[in-house]
Amino acid sequence: MHTTAMKYGREFFEKYGAPGWKIVEIGSQEVEGQGQREGALRQAAPERSEYIGVDMAAGLGVDVVADDPYSLPFNYGMADAVVSSSTFEHVDFFWLTFLEMCRICKPGGYIYLNSPSNGPVHRHPVDCWRFYPDAAQALTKWADYGGYQLEVVETFIGEPDPDRAHWEDWVCVWRKK
Repeated sequence: MHTTAMKYGREFFEKYGAPGWKIVEIGSQEVEGQGQREGALRQAAPERSEYIGVDMAAGLGVDVVADDPYSLPFNYGMADAVVSSSTFEHVDFFWLTFLEMCRICKPGGYIYLNSPSNGPVHRHPVDCWRFYPDAAQALTKWADYGGYQLEVVETFIGEPDPDRAHWEDWVCVWRKK
């Protein structure tokens, strides 16, 4: 995980997290050459958390392999937090995955996203999207359209990553009503 992604993920867990949380991470695979030097997001989770890493392929950091990123194998409202970092730019229809995140997040729980706001193409296997400040409200409206009520708690474009020129993260935290 690159430096700023880990920094913002750690800040999310420190600010909003609670011991014993049930957390689902979408796109949890630690891919060789993708910046593992900073560690995995699960390392920043609150103590005694149950952490479930989900990805489309087996690998380091993956607890559940999902056959379909648009239909996750979890019950409604089962997670205190659903998180994803440096993944949505690689999901063809990220808005459908976002609705699944809304579905499995319990009322009062949090959704955390970190995705690039800019940066060069980096396919894994595709690289489709970049996110800007208005994405927070657009995804909130999309959740409402899908029957889920969210409120944006915070959103921002982070400072440039000092180790990766031309990269800035878009970060958003929602609370499910």
